[in-house]
Amino acid sequence: MILVIADDFTGAAELAGISIGFGLKTEVQTTFDINSDAEVLIIDTNTRSKTAEEAEMVLKKLLESVRQYEFDFIYKKIDSVLRGHIYEELSVMLRYYPDKSILLSPTNPSRGRTTSNGTYFIDGLPLHETVFSEDPESPIKASDIYTLVNGGEKDGIQILNTFSSIPSGSGMIYVGEAKDQDEVRHWVSQTGEGVITAGAADFFKAILESKYGKRANVRSKIDFESRNSLFVCGSSLSRVINIEEELFSQNPKVVEILENQICSASVYTLKKISKKVIEQFKVSNKVILFVTTSGSDSDQPTHNIPKCLAAITSNILHNLKLDELFIEGGTTSSEIVRKAGWEKFKAVNQMGEGLVRMQVVSSPANFITVKPGSYKWSDSLWRQLKS
Repeated sequence: MILVIADDFTGAAELAGISIGFGLKTEVQTTFDINSDAEVLIIDTNTRSKTAEEAEMVLKKLLESVRQYEFDFIYKKIDSVLRGHIYEELSVMLRYYPDKSILLSPTNPSRGRTTSNGTYFIDGLPLHETVFSEDPESPIKASDIYTLVNGGEKDGIQILNTFSSIPSGSGMIYVGEAKDQDEVRHWVSQTGEGVITAGAADFFKAILESKYGKRANVRSKIDFESRNSLFVCGSSLSRVINIEEELFSQNPKVVEILENQICSASVYTLKKISKKVIEQFKVSNKVILFVTTSGSDSDQPTHNIPKCLAAITSNILHNLKLDELFIEGGTTSSEIVRKAGWEKFKAVNQMGEGLVRMQVVSSPANFITVKPGSYKWSDSLWRQLKS
């Protein structure tokens, strides 16, 4: 069994989609349970949305349970643009595995995300000059890898240039730079018994390729005409880059909520929004719930939007037969599934890059499809919506 520890739900789902592409039976969990027939077990710790101290506590508790079992290998999934508590979480892992070092490959060349000379780039631009600098929840203001990983501190961290080797010894965090897939694959050659692997999707995919060869084509079609489908669009970054336009054109029933309306929402307001969404299902079986910045006060806090969306979605689930739930954003996804009481998910279909459909193990009639806020909805989904 392969164990993956992810810091948010969409990251967990993304690697689940990659895993089933190699024909591996894959399960995502929000609470660790070794009693699974999965070949790849992925745990969402939801630590990216927590404080550094909270993240360390969550990871320590998980590792206390995990370390008594043997795994083929352990992979620590981190955000590809190094958001979250990277150094703190990797340091915790080193404390539990003191005889190992960590090889971190955060780049995703398949999405134009590369590193060289100690700097992170997206499509050739330094990271802090991209749209990620405008993320309301976690704006990125630096491109230097040491700053992104640990606030500029270099103790215990070493950046490895392309095609170099991992030094012998233990207790270090090595960051392997890469500008393309060949360079990512080089870092796979540097993994071994004394190395814990960590990073983004491309590195994980390259590791599986080295072990299992070619990928399988895992696709299934959703019968949208016969299934109630709700899209929950609450990602702060997605609101900034406005990537829902094509989704809206396929789903005329859109319930918009202003940021400042939901940020200060009472229980009464949330139930009122839920009722409005349910009313739309009388007209169409495809409805979008969308948080918009239009007309909102940009200074309004947005940290509680995922919890509010989770409360609204929970109300809808209790009052409507909802077959397909589509959610964007890691924090929003994590809040919704935890509010619903769902803990285990069987990965069944990768509908596009980062867009993964899963079956709720405790409620097999329910399917959930999630994607990161910075990823677009896929062409495969458009075709199914139109048919």
